[in-house]
Parts: sequence; structure tokens; C-alpha cells
Amino acid sequence: MRASKRNIMFLVPILFLALISCNKSKAGENEVKRVDGTLKYKVLNSDLSVNFIGEEEDFFNAYRRLQLFYLGEYIVWFSGGTKDAYFHVMDSQTGKEVATAGKPGQFEENPLISSAVWNNVFSLHKIYIGDYKGSDLGCMMLDTLLAGRNPFVKSTTEEDSIRDLGYVTRLEDKMYVGTTRKGNPHSLMMYLNGETSTFGSRPIKGISSIGINNFKFDSIKRVLVSFNDLPKYLAVHELKNGKFELLFESRANAKYVVTKGVNGGEAIQFLNEMDISGRYAICLTKDYIVAIERDRKFDRTLEGTIRHKYGKWPQTLFVYDYNTKLLEIINYHFPIAAIDGDLKSNTVYAIVKDPYFRLIKIQL
Repeated sequence: MRASKRNIMFLVPILFLALISCNKSKAGENEVKRVDGTLKYKVLNSDLSVNFIGEEEDFFNAYRRLQLFYLGEYIVWFSGGTKDAYFHVMDSQTGKEVATAGKPGQFEENPLISSAVWNNVFSLHKIYIGDYKGSDLGCMMLDTLLAGRNPFVKSTTEEDSIRDLGYVTRLEDKMYVGTTRKGNPHSLMMYLNGETSTFGSRPIKGISSIGINNFKFDSIKRVLVSFNDLPKYLAVHELKNGKFELLFESRANAKYVVTKGVNGGEAIQFLNEMDISGRYAICLTKDYIVAIERDRKFDRTLEGTIRHKYGKWPQTLFVYDYNTKLLEIINYHFPIAAIDGDLKSNTVYAIVKDPYFRLIKIQL
């Protein structure tokens, strides 16, 4: 899914510009409990073959290209900029690699991965594949791969036509979501069995140029968790009677001014660079929403200085409940690259850099 276009710059406070402040988060980061996580994880695999093509990989693209999926018996990690296979399948208990799939050049462009995974669709594990343009190339069927057959299946004409309308992420059969265009007061839209609807607030109320970066769907609770990184925003919507209804949301206390952008649209100008560090990835477990974030009380890294430097990636997980209340911040003292969770327990799986890329298991 493509991130919303943002026109962001930093200014010192200027007189005569109206200063606006978002609503305060429901739990201040300075008051929340902090935990040392170095003794609270188990290493499943200590040497993942993660690599990226080229040295100009920027921070956000590296995050989007390195993703992790928990699918019960198996864990699949994906690297869209890798020099070898895109998909690596591992036993979720032992961490042993059992299969790989996808070679560079197999697709016209290095693929990104749709933000949704289905554990049991027609008795198959499926991961939907998209390219940089947001097009659905089809899916990788895990069970077919493990049976030794070609696992890649192209998308159907119906799927392509739905995605062409902007509903880029498939949550379930006949149910897709996407981000709305600038000017729409709602941030998200849904396609369900041929019916369409819009829902969701903007991360900054009244500013239609700022949208949602990504979302995760809990198929058990029937809730959609959406989030944004610039500025921080987190929302939980529940699917009821074919519509997503807001349950809870929280916003960062970022200070900014609104001016005209290059093309005459709105431009958000943050007054403090420390305010722009949002959520880089989230995952869902039975009781928690877990996010890779920077603990700004201790981590003052400037995002513009990161580039390809793995050592500057965030080292903390923020744990929220489904009311979007921040419960605790866990510091692992090493960079965290990707996460996914078990919807039936409170187990989180993560790819970290310590000093090599490792797969670890965390019990919350």
C-alpha cells in the first residue's frame, strides 16, 4: 500500500502564524512504564540472510521492503530488495528455514507486500503481493510452495478492477480497503460485496492532505487498526453491519503550522523535529497493539540522518491496548526491523539486528 503523499518541512516558530496543537495522547510517554526487554525474548534464528540491493536504501523503504508474517506453524519473512529469494519460510517453533520462493527479476519490479495476510483462505495460506505502483500481482500460496509446486498465482480480473478503484488492500474475500483522496473528510474507504463506504478521521482534524499510512485487520475481533507516522495517530474501527465504526483513537501532541504547499494545497510544517517520529510498523496480538517506535525520552535520533544505517533504527516496542492507551515501552537495546503477532496469544515475532539479522520470539 502506498504511503500518503506528504509535504513536510521544519520551521522555527514564526510570529503571525497560527500555532495548532493536536489532541494529547491518552497516555504520556514520559509517565508510562518502561521495561528492559533484553531478558524477555528467545532467539529462533541467529543468522537471517537479509540483504538489500544498493547502498542508497532509505529508512522508510527499508522498512517497507523487510516484512514478517506469522502464519501459525510457519513464519514468512520477505525482503523486496534482496539479492536472493524474496520469501523465506521458517518453522515457527524451531526457526529453521524450510522453503524459499521468488527470485529477483521474476516480477517487473521488486514487489512490496500487501498489508494483510489470510491464514485459511480455501485451506491455503496466502500472502498477497503488490508492486511499487500499488498493483496486485497476485498471491503466494504457502501450502503450494511446501508441496513443491509453483506458489505464485496471478490476480483475477475482478480483483484488479476493484484495486483500480483505489481499494488497494484486500482484508477478506470481497472486502477491500484503501485511502481516500485529498479533500475527502474521511481517511479510509471500504469495498464490501459491491457496496462502498468511507470512514475514519484524518490524523490531523480538518487537514485532508494528511492520510493514513497503513492498517492491520484482526479477523477474530473484526477490528481494523489504522495508524500514521507523521504525525502519530492510532485508531480502532469495528466492523458492524457492513460498516466500520470508530471505537477509539489517539493523536500525538505535535505542534505545527499549516501553510500552502508547492501546488497550492495544504502543507504541514512541524516546529520540532522530535515530533515527526511516528510508528514505523505495528502488529496485533490477542490483547495488544504493538508498534515499533522511538522512545523520544532517550532516543533523539534525527530521521533525516538515518539512510541505510541499521544501527539508527528504533530499538523500542510500544505496547497499547485496543482502547489505544499506551501501557508500556520495552527497550531491547538493538534495532528492530519488522514485527508480527499471534492473534490468539500475546506472542510477538521480530526481525532484529544484533549484530546480524535475527528472528526472535517475544512473550508479552
